[in-house]
Amino acid sequence: MTLPAGVGWTALMTAYARAQERELVDDPWARAVVDHAGEAARLPDGRESGMWAALGTYFVTRSLFYDRQVLAAVDAGVDQVVLLAAGFDGRAQRLGLPADVTVFEVDTEEVLAFKDAAIADAPGPTARRVDVRADLREDWPPALVAAGLDPHRPAVFLAEGLLMYLDEDQSDRLLDAVGDLAAPSSRFVTEWFDRNPAGEPSLVGWPDERDNRTGAAVGAMFRSGPPLPPESWLAAHGWEVLAVDDVGTHAAAVGRETPWMFDPAHADGLRVHLVAGVRGR
Repeated sequence: MTLPAGVGWTALMTAYARAQERELVDDPWARAVVDHAGEAARLPDGRESGMWAALGTYFVTRSLFYDRQVLAAVDAGVDQVVLLAAGFDGRAQRLGLPADVTVFEVDTEEVLAFKDAAIADAPGPTARRVDVRADLREDWPPALVAAGLDPHRPAVFLAEGLLMYLDEDQSDRLLDAVGDLAAPSSRFVTEWFDRNPAGEPSLVGWPDERDNRTGAAVGAMFRSGPPLPPESWLAAHGWEVLAVDDVGTHAAAVGRETPWMFDPAHADGLRVHLVAGVRGR
């Protein structure tokens, strides 16, 4: 099928990676999205593409960092989970969250309509799932509050696979907006690249020309991301750092070989920060 306008290619790539995975992530919603997309979701797998093997490792292993932060927050009594640019995220189902937890999925009308159609016959969420059809490029916080978020109670906010597509000012504005909604003890979890890799060997230095075209297309979407390293950036916006990692070391920690693409020790490797912060009083 032809994907509707507004359904992001990067969201589909992430779903494709999770759909292929069984050992570290079991995501029936991702499989449903890929099935619903049909040929539009046809991407190489790790046996066909070195680029895809690296990206697939990235998409899957970063998920575990976010998962741990969500589960830790819920264990601490947080019952509001906000997915910013939710895409085809399956956490409302696959994490087995309690029924009294509300998962707010913030994304555009086109993305969430496509997702709702795709998962109609998939296993249902264990938590309460609320669509918030809003564009993060616009004034989205009122829509989130209108959908039921209580800014006077803690929430955990996830910005997965988002900040690398924003520039410095956009990143700051996003975190300021989250901060305005975040009660004390709220968490913010995200990741971003330490530099814009557009045109670098990590994206366009592969033997297969198809991989290089994929890398060039991905790189063309990149922006600078936040203006400061993780600890400094969070602190500047009133957050205390809970955890800092990077995709390369995190992949190794969960039992996956670190792709050279995400190995900071490699001459052309990329450091992708994984970071979680908590809102102080």
